[in-house]
Formats: sequence, C-alpha cells, structure tokens
Amino acid sequence: MIGEEAQPTWNHILVYTTPATNALTMSRQQFLASYGLLCLPGIIIATIFFFRQYFRHLSRVRVAQRKSERYAILSLKGLSPQPDDEANAKKAMIVVLGDIGHSPRMQNHALSLAKMKTKVYMVGYLDSEPQDEILYNPYVELVVMPSPPRFLAIFNSKLLYPIAAVIKITHQIIAMWSAMRYECPKCDFMIVQNPPSLPTLLISRIVCWATETRMVIDWHNFGFTILALKLGPAHPLVRLMKYLETRLCHLADSHFCVSRAMALALRRDLQIDKPIHVLYDRPAQIFQPVTDSADRFAFLSSQAETTQYVQKIMDGRCALLVSSTSWTPDENFDILIDALVSYSTLATRERDDLPFLGVIITGKGPLRQSYLDKIAALSAEGKLDRVTVKSTWLPFEDYAKVLACATVGISLPVLGWNDYASWRELVTEGVDGLGFNSGAALSDIFVRLFEGVGETEELAKLKEGAKRQSLRRWDEEWEKVAAPALGYEMKDVNKMPLEDEMQQEN
Repeated sequence: MIGEEAQPTWNHILVYTTPATNALTMSRQQFLASYGLLCLPGIIIATIFFFRQYFRHLSRVRVAQRKSERYAILSLKGLSPQPDDEANAKKAMIVVLGDIGHSPRMQNHALSLAKMKTKVYMVGYLDSEPQDEILYNPYVELVVMPSPPRFLAIFNSKLLYPIAAVIKITHQIIAMWSAMRYECPKCDFMIVQNPPSLPTLLISRIVCWATETRMVIDWHNFGFTILALKLGPAHPLVRLMKYLETRLCHLADSHFCVSRAMALALRRDLQIDKPIHVLYDRPAQIFQPVTDSADRFAFLSSQAETTQYVQKIMDGRCALLVSSTSWTPDENFDILIDALVSYSTLATRERDDLPFLGVIITGKGPLRQSYLDKIAALSAEGKLDRVTVKSTWLPFEDYAKVLACATVGISLPVLGWNDYASWRELVTEGVDGLGFNSGAALSDIFVRLFEGVGETEELAKLKEGAKRQSLRRWDEEWEKVAAPALGYEMKDVNKMPLEDEMQQEN
C-alpha cells in the first residue's frame, strides 16, 4: 500500500517520462503486474519444495513404525496383524489438512469406523503422535503428507499474505492430490474436516468425482470467519474465501457439525439443502476420572508441569486448571490472562484464603510464543504472584490423565465463554459449568469456586453435574448419529433428522 506522502514523489518522478494524466494509472498497472509476477516464482518454489520435502517427510513416519512393531508382536502371538476380512471390508478416507495428532475428533471418527470393521485411511500431516489406539489399530492406515514450508511463517503482513497463500495452497494441492489419488484406494465415503476450506474442499470433491466416492464434510467452524480475524472481514481474500466455501460445500453429499447452532447457520446462511447431522463432541473412553489418591499423586509427580506443587494440589491448597487451545486468533487468551492477573491481585493483597492457582495450557499454534512472552513479562512484574502458568504439548494419553486430575476438566466443571449461540446448547449453566464474557467475570468465578481450603459447595455441585453429563460417550453419540448417516445399520438407534427437529421447535 502506498502512503499519501509517498505518492506525489512517485508521480513527480514518473512525469518526466509519462503524461501526467496517465502517471498514476500506469504506476498501478506496473505495481499489479509486478505483484502478479511474484506469484509465479511462488508456484515454482512450492513445487520444488514439495518434491524435496516428499522424501524428507518419510522420517516423520517414525510414528507409524510403532505400528509395524505392534504388528510384529501380534504376529509372534499368533494373531493376524491385518483384519481377516480386509478384502471385503468397507473403506473410508478421513481427510485432515492439518496435524492428525491435533485432531481428536477425526481420530475418534477413525476408531469408530474401525469398530465397524471399516478400513480407514487417515490423510494428513504427522507433526505429533496420534493416540496409541490409532497407531496400533489394524483397520487404520496413516497416509502422511509433507507439511507446508516453514519459511511461510515470515509472511505475516497483510501485503505479503497473498504471496504466502499462493505458495502454501499450491504445495497443499500437490500433496493432497498425491496422497488421496495415488496412495489411497477407492473408498466408499470420505469424511473431510473443515476448516481449512481451501484447497481441502476442492481437491476432496475432485477426488470423490474421479473415484465415485461419497463426500461428507465435518464442520468444526467456518473457514472465512477464521481468515477474517487475520485480514479483516472486508478483505478481498475473505470475500473470495466465503464465496468459494459457500459454493464448494453444496457439492458434498451430507454434513456433520458440532452443534445445532452451526447446523441452523449452515441451513440458513449457506443455504445447504443436503442432509445435516448434529454430531456432538463427547468424551472418548480414554477419558476416565482418577478416583484413587495414590494414582493421582503418582501421575502429578511424574509431570514436570505439576511436580513442584503436587502436594499443594493433593491438600487442596492449589487449584489445578487445564485449558486446551490451538493458539489461533479465534481463541482470545487475553481474557484468561486478565482473569489470572485479577485473581493474583486479590490473592496477594486482599484474600489470604484464596489458594495457589496452577494453570496448564496445552496445544500448539502460531500465537503461542507471543502469549507466553506476555505471561513471562507479567510474572517478572509481579502481576502473577500465587499463579503459575505452564504451556506444554502432551501425548494424548497423558492429556487425558491431566484432565482427570484437574480441578476443572473432563468429568469436571467447564468454564467457558458464554457469548455465542451454542453455549446453552452445550452447557447447562450452574449444573455442569459456568460461563463468562470478560476477564473480570472469570476471575470472580475463580474466587467463588476455589476460596478456602478444600472443595466449595458450588464446586462440588458442578462436579456432580459434570460427572452425570459425561456418562454419554463418543461411541454412543457416533452410533446414534454418524453410523446411520454413513449407511451402517445400528440396532436401537433413534435418530431424528434436523428438519424434523426444526419443525418441532417451530
């Protein structure tokens, strides 16, 4: 973008070789032409980088080697490492244009399909290990794509972002087509995670057309709204993304989504006329409460994030909070930081009865380091006394155990942002969770739930409600909603189409 001060100088220089009336027009044309030419080297770089990365990414398949080791163990025990009915089994493809290890919902899809004796091909990046059930399951095959070039992270400005987007999307198109078309067999259906929308929906639809495969989109969010957080809602790329996402989603055969609020938005705003099935995220069987104090103490002692204050946790003098995030712009962690600063001020100056607060934030993402730097600066200024914040990435099994040991976590109360449409749909306020819409409100909740030594009456009530709510697991939800939608015959399944539910509400 050319500033107002720079413009006269630019035109003044051009006026010696060009008529004044055409100076600005010619300059813009030259600028756009030069900008467009930058995209061509980007495509060439992405292509070269892909073939270079294609062989390098094989080292990432070290995780899959554990699966081979498991097969070897099964063979020694006289068990077949491959399903006996693999030739006759249904085949499904699960597409994640992201890290498979960071996609628990898609891993749950794969495990549920494997239980139906369906051969599953999971296509995605392998930047972190999936859960062991995925690695050791003979019905699940990982098809690993090379991750995009790391140097693209330097293109953070709005001006350079389109260049990075061209390079990244070109790389992803080549990687997706190679993996889905040549490394996977013809499948009965394909489940595609959205977002990211581009080029995921386009390449997936083309592959489905070429192989006569049924396409199902699993909606976690809207791609254009996430892009708008980075570029602004009026940016041309955001408008283009919304247009393409709206058009491409109509080409799918059916849809899953995480809430009724999203289902209604898909029907109303995107005008989708294909079947939409609300498939709620429910805890998988791996998430189980830790009821034995010795087991809880042993696990917390083994974790670097909690070993220093494990005794305080056991004695009730430290509340342990766990928050999972992808460190992206759509998750505003400033609210949590503001709440922790407010809590620290109360705990150190006014309320001696407030316990120490231990916060574990799990996940990886682009904004992680900037937030950690902010937390470190606040700690150095003494604004986070009696509060400790740790950020880590845990294996799936350890993550489940950390949640089970937390004061707030799985089978425990949920504290969440309540200023969105599906909050009341997912959480019963005051029964299994509490909502907030500001840092001050979250700090007040901390004080109410954690004041004194031990468990408050309100916290105990919320824990009991959350425990009842968690009795319904992912397998039950999947068998009720997803299995019939994908063509599996399930007994005792009572499924109501979205249209019938909407008519009942009206």
